[in-house]
Amino acid sequence: MGDSPKSLVSNLTLTTGRMRALPQWISNGVVVGLQGGQDKVVKNYNILKENGVPIAAVWMQDWVGTKEFPEGVRLMWNWKLNREFYPNWDAMIANWTADGVKAMIYINPYFANLTDASITRNLFQEGNSLGYFVKANSTNQTYLIKSVSIEFAMIDFTNPKAREWMKSIIKDNLIKEGKAFGWMHDFGEYTPFDVQTYSGMDPVAFHNAYPYEWAKLNREAENESGVGDQMVAFMRSGQTFSGKYTDLFWMGDQLPTYDKFDGF
Repeated sequence: MGDSPKSLVSNLTLTTGRMRALPQWISNGVVVGLQGGQDKVVKNYNILKENGVPIAAVWMQDWVGTKEFPEGVRLMWNWKLNREFYPNWDAMIANWTADGVKAMIYINPYFANLTDASITRNLFQEGNSLGYFVKANSTNQTYLIKSVSIEFAMIDFTNPKAREWMKSIIKDNLIKEGKAFGWMHDFGEYTPFDVQTYSGMDPVAFHNAYPYEWAKLNREAENESGVGDQMVAFMRSGQTFSGKYTDLFWMGDQLPTYDKFDGF
């Protein structure tokens, strides 16, 4: 109940969960999305800086490197800094820090089995050997899913050890090594309805809970890093209670066809 939009939202979020306040730095300028490797990113950053554009952060979703797939160039879903793609990452971030600019990057809860010389730690092989991915009911083996040409496994959030492993990736690879103050924690809606989980959770319930658990795990990792209240993580998927653990929602990736299949 409420007598204004503000009071209605306030009362609703008492039940669904309320977003925390954003840190001050995110309001210091634009968040610029740049990609293409270090030389290209630094070149474009310097152009913006020389022209007086106020920048709060640089978002580089390709920090993990890219690979050519039949459908085009896509990210390598292996959540570790690719130092062939960004060979002087530390110096680049230090220069931006001196300018008052933060680094933002990207992660999703999926792991592709990739063979590339630039990958120094294959997280798919690691997680698969430890049994941290959801399984297929029909085979009792890791459930391999396709995103066009990318074949991937997905983390099983009902497995406590898998959760800790995923949080260690965020804390060690994104926050400590990547020096990021935020990221897009993408996806979460792909969960098939015939998966087998560690806990035996109903697949349909697991599907609906997945975006919430993905957001919650990210928040736990941020807080455990000791700098959680300075982080800005944003995601695309969600469910009713996701707002409690999500800083921002990504409203992109929409097809503006306005026909009966998409749009309003």
